[in-house]
Amino acid sequence: MEYRVEIKASAIKELSKLQPDVGKRILNALDALASDPKPVQSRKLVETNSSYRLSLK
Repeated sequence: MEYRVEIKASAIKELSKLQPDVGKRILNALDALASDPKPVQSRKLVETNSSYRLSLK
């Protein structure tokens, strides 16, 4: 099942302030969430029902 990942304009603006290689890594990770919304490197946030953190390395 394929999902759709939407990125707010404000997030794009913030990404544009980062170094190009860092922004590209983040965008690639976000795009990958469309096919795997809970990858192995994701961790559930404490005291939340459905929020996860994605670690980029």
